Amino acid sequence: MNTGAVKLASGLEQIDSSSGKLANGAGELADGSTALAEGTSQLQSGSSQLVSGSSDLKNGADALASGTKQLQSSSTRLAGGTAKLANGTGTLASGTEKLATGASHLVSGTKQLAGGSGSLSNGAKQLKTAQRS
Repeated sequence: MNTGAVKLASGLEQIDSSSGKLANGAGELADGSTALAEGTSQLQSGSSQLVSGSSDLKNGADALASGTKQLQSSSTRLAGGTAKLANGTGTLASGTEKLATGASHLVSGTKQLAGGSGSLSNGAKQLKTAQRS
């Protein structure tokens, strides 16, 4: 009877240990999911700015071409196109930087998600093993 109590106590300790590991794995999974969500949000923001920058760049280039054709009558319009082109290039550069940052966060979040999944899996295996004992 004493042996059974010792085995029961040992099994309960293993379950407690495995539960802690399972909780840690779930925490890592939650952290990874949060990082992944942040990375995805930054990626979407960067993508939107990239699209906006491309549109501004196209608008600026179109205005510049139109101003060149009508140089005598539209020097003001030509200057406006140049400003839009510069603005579009800046927006494009900013969007590209945010896209790279978002991609980096996405990679980091994916790694954390994988680590959390591994820890969760290990904890579940240990819990299952402890339950069999």
